[in-house]
Amino acid sequence: MAIQLNLVFLLPFVKSDAEHTEYVESSLHAVGRGAELTQRLLAFSRRQDLRPERVDVSERIREISLLLNRALGGSITVQLRLKDDLWAARVDVGQLENALLNLAINARDAMEGAGKLVIETSNIWLDDDPEFASGKVQAGEYIRVAVQDSGTGMTDDVLARVYEPFFTTKEVGEGSGLGLSMIFGFVKQSDGHIRIESDLGHGTTVSMYFPRAD
Repeated sequence: MAIQLNLVFLLPFVKSDAEHTEYVESSLHAVGRGAELTQRLLAFSRRQDLRPERVDVSERIREISLLLNRALGGSITVQLRLKDDLWAARVDVGQLENALLNLAINARDAMEGAGKLVIETSNIWLDDDPEFASGKVQAGEYIRVAVQDSGTGMTDDVLARVYEPFFTTKEVGEGSGLGLSMIFGFVKQSDGHIRIESDLGHGTTVSMYFPRAD
């Protein structure tokens, strides 16, 4: 913030010089990028500042569906399977929308611009879930939000590393490798759970589980 503030103060003094203006604006862009990476690392380490509230997740997804369609492009079909009597979740709305947008963009890249994306919500008990048996998930009532694509899927080696910060299968410059790690941190900080199921050549399903609001 100190660097950014000084650059903002400096900018008016160099406006008359195109070359110096370019230097300052480039520095401001780098500072913004650094702040974004820091925020994502804070999300992964579960130390970001969340503002949870009581949310109808199905309704929220309906509200951002137009944004998702624009982000994915006309060659990808978006299908919503949203439960009308979904339990309320207590979650940070902004972070939830960011997570869904990140997952949609990942799916778009995996489908190479053409395919089908399904977003589904449901009420679920995790008592009999195998992950609960391992002690990783607290038993109870959860809202499941699943994002399924018809893309290329992932190998077991890739699947084992998807939450690692900076790990990515994309070309250099095309991704930070922080998308899924950020989502992982957000879900865990929300006392939830995340699971990824992938079949090479047949697509991937990312399921986020958020505790039911009191």
